[in-house]
Amino acid sequence: MKKYLTLILFAFVSAQAFAGDKEYYLLDPAPVGSRFPIKLAASKVPFDKGYAELTDEQRAIVRADYEGLTANDAPPYPKFGPEQIVRPLTRAHRSVLTNSELLAIATVDAVGKVAKVEIYKTPSQQMTDLIAAVLYQTEFTPATCAGEPCAMEYLLEQELLAQRGATRQVPAQ
Repeated sequence: MKKYLTLILFAFVSAQAFAGDKEYYLLDPAPVGSRFPIKLAASKVPFDKGYAELTDEQRAIVRADYEGLTANDAPPYPKFGPEQIVRPLTRAHRSVLTNSELLAIATVDAVGKVAKVEIYKTPSQQMTDLIAAVLYQTEFTPATCAGEPCAMEYLLEQELLAQRGATRQVPAQ
């Protein structure tokens, strides 16, 4: 009995230790004849929450892509979460039968509008055009520098998987 109690306690402690490793999924409805939704994307932060709604741990994950941020600084972030960027890209990628990488940087001004988009890596010209259009249409919560709104770059780095358009956010290095 003591052995089982120890094992249960170990499992509970282990589960608590890895609670921060939660992965969030962006889902499409299950296809006709299936009960299983399609996983479009996976991330360590929720797709449907703005920066203010993220936990401190989730904000740290987002901030890890930015060097030199002080405690009073925050990066720009999609106002309603990254879903509004990721969903159209994953849906467009469904017809591509190879894994692909996306790398783009959007300069977000002090009021949350995208002023410039630079695209460095995409699988096609069509995807390049879509990324630019989606980023320009996205409302952002502007970055803050020393507690004041400021212009800053937003990094979009995604791995698009050939499996039904699934993606995975590239983890911070």
